[in-house]
Amino acid sequence: MDRRGFLRLIAVTGAVTGAGLTLGACATEDGGGHGAGAGSGSNGEGGTVRVAAMVSPGDTLDPAAATSPGTWVGIVAVYDSLVVLLDNEPVPQLAESITSNDEADVWTVRLRPGATFSDGSPVTADDALASLVYTSASPMAGSFLAPLDADASRAVDEHTLELHLSAPRADFVEAVLAPQSAVFKGGDPQTGVGSGPFVLESGSAEDGWVFSPNPHHPGVGIDRLEVRSIPDPDARARAVVSGDVDYANDLPVTAARTVTDPARITEGGPADSKALGLILNTRVAPFDDENVRTAFKLLVDRESLVGTVLGQGAVVGEDVLGKGISNYPEDLSGVTRDVARARTLLEDAGVDELTLVTSDVVPGLNDAAELLVTQAREAGLTLTLDRRDPAAYFADIPGLMKLPLFSIYWVNRSTATALPFTTGTAGGFNLDGFGADARWDRRLADAAAITDDAERQAAVSELAVEVSERGGQLIWGYQPFLNGTTDAAGDVPSSQSAPFFGSRPD
Repeated sequence: MDRRGFLRLIAVTGAVTGAGLTLGACATEDGGGHGAGAGSGSNGEGGTVRVAAMVSPGDTLDPAAATSPGTWVGIVAVYDSLVVLLDNEPVPQLAESITSNDEADVWTVRLRPGATFSDGSPVTADDALASLVYTSASPMAGSFLAPLDADASRAVDEHTLELHLSAPRADFVEAVLAPQSAVFKGGDPQTGVGSGPFVLESGSAEDGWVFSPNPHHPGVGIDRLEVRSIPDPDARARAVVSGDVDYANDLPVTAARTVTDPARITEGGPADSKALGLILNTRVAPFDDENVRTAFKLLVDRESLVGTVLGQGAVVGEDVLGKGISNYPEDLSGVTRDVARARTLLEDAGVDELTLVTSDVVPGLNDAAELLVTQAREAGLTLTLDRRDPAAYFADIPGLMKLPLFSIYWVNRSTATALPFTTGTAGGFNLDGFGADARWDRRLADAAAITDDAERQAAVSELAVEVSERGGQLIWGYQPFLNGTTDAAGDVPSSQSAPFFGSRPD
């Protein structure tokens, strides 16, 4: 999506001007800037909404460290952000306007008036800046905010932030702020004080959370929000069918077929989809050898995996995120299976057996792993499966990053946004280790700094082709999220794969 398209999709008062790039947002008459009722995903009649989702053990409501969709349900309910991703489009929340200088290396954020924390105190520029600085220090989430120069940035006044970047970033709003700009009082999420529609009443990752309305928020048409940790996707489907929950996040195709009245299935489009695949870890043997990475990509029958595991609505991937989203690189070509060449490359490298660590953190990964055992055998490779607990799979990401081969999924996002997050030395989700050097970092930075839309797209496409051909991300398929919902929950939008019960600007 180009800059002008982004501003049109926000559908507010933004414009591209000769003085730089500008985003504007409108607020409600009372200055709250929040929507309510059906526009927020509820039926607008109050009551309790119970959500079943995956919650990783040990997760807290800290957006800088959260690893599971169930946790994010609570985070977006408690904390507003400067800008939030809704169905993969950036939407202003606490920001009233965001404007850049001509070079796109200084961005001015004006907070909407009247924003209030759950303790009744006003949301200030100091709070917002402290929150960004806190998140930027996170080993994982901080990669989104890597361009921020925290020392040079400042609060100009109570409602104005001046954010300085270490390098120009023309896509700063959608690629940097939208994924990670939650604001907490004093910049400390441990206080639990945010400006979202709910406050935490009780609970934990192990037991689930209960949220009650924020008395200083106009509300979103829900009197009580409960998040229940149900790691097994089939159990989530049974829970929504039986009426034990009102919304079940991320169901497998087979379970989705069992969802009947009064529940129903909602299916996201490309912007609300997940990419399923494998990590071929370039940091360790044997995938530090590009020929072995090529061999593994050649032995995988992607069409078979998609058709057998994912079913209708799913599409084959080309090892780069962003398929189906505007500005997906046209230069990418699909990988044609070539078992004979794969066998030759593996024999030349002396690789005849590997262990694939897998887990159903999303439905389909384990089923795909089973099929991969057979596909690998056709190329002379013995693949042993190590199945792990989905609830704890992401609890030790550094441990995962030491493994040669493991299953993974990504939340789909635009290619331009995904590349700095999944490659390079600052990529917090660079699981395969590709591009972890100064040369690649420079190329990423140079592409992001280009203010001309067509030129930036060409640079991004060039990087994407190299990632697809040489990198260790193997994205074999994309599938829309299948969620079970009832009238109590309504049609719920998605924010980075999690159901969104947060503030909606009018």
